[in-house]
Amino acid sequence: MRPKSQFKRVFFIGAGFSAGMHYPVGSELMQRLIGYLNGEPEAEALQLGGFTNSVRNAGEDCRTRASKIVAVIERVLRRYLGVKLQAIDQVAVAEFFTMAHTLSDSPWLLARGHGMTSRSIVNSDETSELTLFRDLAAVTRSYFQDISEVFRPPNDIQSVLSLIRLRPEDNAVINFNWDEEVELALSSGDGDVAYTLGSWHEQRTHTLVLKPHGSIGWYDLQQGIANTGAYLIIADHDVPRYERRIVSYSQNELPMDLDGETPHSPLSCPPVITAPTFAKRFEYVEQHRIWQDVIDVCSAATEFVFLGYSLPRDDFLTRAAIRSSIGSQRRAQSIKCLVLDRGFDDAKLLNFLSVFSGFSLDHNHLKWNFGANSPGLDKSIRSRLRAATLPR
Repeated sequence: MRPKSQFKRVFFIGAGFSAGMHYPVGSELMQRLIGYLNGEPEAEALQLGGFTNSVRNAGEDCRTRASKIVAVIERVLRRYLGVKLQAIDQVAVAEFFTMAHTLSDSPWLLARGHGMTSRSIVNSDETSELTLFRDLAAVTRSYFQDISEVFRPPNDIQSVLSLIRLRPEDNAVINFNWDEEVELALSSGDGDVAYTLGSWHEQRTHTLVLKPHGSIGWYDLQQGIANTGAYLIIADHDVPRYERRIVSYSQNELPMDLDGETPHSPLSCPPVITAPTFAKRFEYVEQHRIWQDVIDVCSAATEFVFLGYSLPRDDFLTRAAIRSSIGSQRRAQSIKCLVLDRGFDDAKLLNFLSVFSGFSLDHNHLKWNFGANSPGLDKSIRSRLRAATLPR
């Protein structure tokens, strides 16, 4: 029997939250990844005392492969999106990742007109369009880990995380970002996180952090990860060991080979992340369980706090999960909704109105640009939630 959720408040964390910690959002991600692969300096990081580029420091073989990955990106942009590499900022990150994912799943798209046969495509392990999505996942992982060594959460973000950690029995987190800044912060000191509702029920002092889109610190168990403190992210004993499983580990470091001492290359061993595509794919039992947990957690909650997440129209699964979860709750008791965002245009307003009937900017929006060093955001959230009740 699945454990029941009991959380009163759910925090949704999106790209705007991570942007406050200098993580790239939108089309900026691909620009930054290309600069990273090319060894270009990180201006913001250099101002704070330096930035270690793991790819450029890993040796000539790694740098050569980085150049090949950039060449593949350039080919995909030109052939399938009609854009030059220098104009990659004109391409939506969802469209590019959709193309990369589709090419890896449908190699027949590559055969016609490019001098490749179906046999050579299927049997190829070389850096190519076939490996692009895996390469992008590994590059993103290494880049994000290098960023995390330089930047620290500013005061406003720390205050929100302190509010969440204060009552782990009441507050659940649904984190759509790949980086692990939230988990690292919530795991500091005596704290820790649980990645599924079942795991949380075994250690109720942990903070529940559901990551429906994956994480740069999650790996396929069959990849042979041997880092210190490695563990399966589902603690439930009813999941068969022979299923495809996701493993994580406690340290912020590159995954280790089976000898436990040799780190994998910064461009290998991709993490389990879900591409921001039109039709998302979930291949692991943990991913299915997490989406079930998202629905269960939302069903029990009466307060919804959105931190830099705007319920985008193309995030169909999330919108459907929230709608299906709060339908009965809206008839039974009052619901509160508070959105923290630096701005609110008509599109964002329509996003929330389509899910939360009666949503208004006066009562349900707190203008905030994450990354401010002013403390006290936790108090502002508590205060604004009192008046954020949606009409029944």
